[in-house]
Amino acid sequence: MSRIAKGLALTTVAAAALAGTAGVAAADSDAQGSAALGFSYLEQMRHVVLPQSVRIATPPTVGFMVQLVKNTSLASIIGFHELTHAAQYVNNLTLKPILVYGVVGAMYFAVCFPLYLLSRRLERRFNADH
Repeated sequence: MSRIAKGLALTTVAAAALAGTAGVAAADSDAQGSAALGFSYLEQMRHVVLPQSVRIATPPTVGFMVQLVKNTSLASIIGFHELTHAAQYVNNLTLKPILVYGVVGAMYFAVCFPLYLLSRRLERRFNADH
């Protein structure tokens, strides 16, 4: 695994952890309320904290996933071979930039649009108004 791939993986893990931590921290006051109602720690997590943290963390997590797709294309500048970099090679061979970059754009769309649909579905499911 290249250094760039390791860096992107570590960044992804860190961002996901940060979004999860922020979601749990945002549900803290409700956790205190559920503790006052006599919920055990596991009941607080299962019924109050985790559902709210998922609602809160879903939009930034999906946004970061789309940003990660964009960042991999920027990594080609420093030598990480990926889709955009491969398109440059194909374009140089075929001299058909509209076709080559149109296909590449469609491939990026095919990756990002399902992430968008997943985000909308999760937000609708969890009724996220954030």
